[in-house]
Amino acid sequence: MLSKLIFSRTNTILISLLFIALVLRLLVVLQTEIVPHKDAAEYNGMALQILQGNGYVGEGGHPTAIRPPFYPFFLAIVYYFFGYTFTAATIIQALLGAMTCYLVFLTGAHCFNNRVGLIGTLFASIYPPFVTFSYGPASLNTETLFIFLFLLSLYLLLRYADEQKYIYIVSSAIFLGLAMLTRTSALLFPLFVLVWLIYVRKVHFLKPFLIFGILVFATLLPWTLRNAIVFKQLVPVATNGGAVFYGANNPTANGLYSAPFRRNEILPAHNRLLKEGLNEAEISKYFYKKSIDYLKSNPGRTLYLCVRRFIMFWDTSLPLDILPLKYNYFYGLLLPFSLTGIFASFFNKETKHTTLLLTLAIFYYTFFSSLYTASVRDRVVIEPLLIIYASYCLSVIFTRFGFIAGAVVSAGAMILHFTIYIYYSAFFSAISGTLKTIGMSH
Repeated sequence: MLSKLIFSRTNTILISLLFIALVLRLLVVLQTEIVPHKDAAEYNGMALQILQGNGYVGEGGHPTAIRPPFYPFFLAIVYYFFGYTFTAATIIQALLGAMTCYLVFLTGAHCFNNRVGLIGTLFASIYPPFVTFSYGPASLNTETLFIFLFLLSLYLLLRYADEQKYIYIVSSAIFLGLAMLTRTSALLFPLFVLVWLIYVRKVHFLKPFLIFGILVFATLLPWTLRNAIVFKQLVPVATNGGAVFYGANNPTANGLYSAPFRRNEILPAHNRLLKEGLNEAEISKYFYKKSIDYLKSNPGRTLYLCVRRFIMFWDTSLPLDILPLKYNYFYGLLLPFSLTGIFASFFNKETKHTTLLLTLAIFYYTFFSSLYTASVRDRVVIEPLLIIYASYCLSVIFTRFGFIAGAVVSAGAMILHFTIYIYYSAFFSAISGTLKTIGMSH
């Protein structure tokens, strides 16, 4: 019986795909020379301070919360057991990346069927943004760890919906809490979990949500208490939020977080405020206030920035520091299938109660980025979910219309993809020009 289970067709294909996923990531990791810079340099520096017994401190040796703590502690643990080597950290991240592909299978199979799970695993295994880009496993950045934790939390919630076992909602809450301690972008996601639980459990939603919320809070609590002691005020996770928000919401903003603005405006103001005696939390509040005051006094500009960030979040362009290409062919090809799959899932009554959670996660990050700051590094969090929906779309096409018709439809989608590629710049310029004409931009 065991041998039949292990060597079933589905498991054989799955194991082969996961092996490919791991090998591809290891090849990239082992051939990449890691030179931490920008965010990665800060994470590495904090990990070394922890390893040396100095605690969670910044460059000046003072207690800090400028970055969420879980990833630096993750690096410090790796350095403790394997020595100060980037290779060990990136190999572990390659393993996490392969495990994320397995979670794509589990989630796709749970929401739809094994075929969708296998197609999704194939895509996730070879999808270049998960393998080779500058925020992939071959870098000291938070994306690989965060995506694993966030997707694991979602999958456990789905298991709870079907089996009603509280162990799933307990473990989901803990993993989501750890994800929040890795990247603060997930802090408000429990509100969307509440919406999903109301839909799934109806009048019985309160108990599971209280358990979920209390355990998420309990996971954050030790760090929040530490911050309260250090800064004498409430800081749930990190103190960089105000500067990031102001960097994307100021008179010169175009929707993205501007590195030149950070260098020329934010850092000098930050250093000046430190000399005046303000701590990190107070400085973050200062930048939040400047941003909100500006947005309140410029409502048209506020709407313009939200619309522009929405477009940028779903944009198919690549950040210039990733590749010399300006167009993400891989995501661009994925997107039409994903959107079709999302639309089709609304009409699948058998799976709607589970897929709603995935759709809410996608909506949450779209909403968050439209209000806060648009970033490919935020969208990559939901790309495993987009892959699952794209796999569902392809599965439906080939199941209902046969191989030939499915191939024709797929080819049509590829033509659409290249059409979008050719005309995207003109389309985006036209939208921006229209917004400026009606007075919504600066």
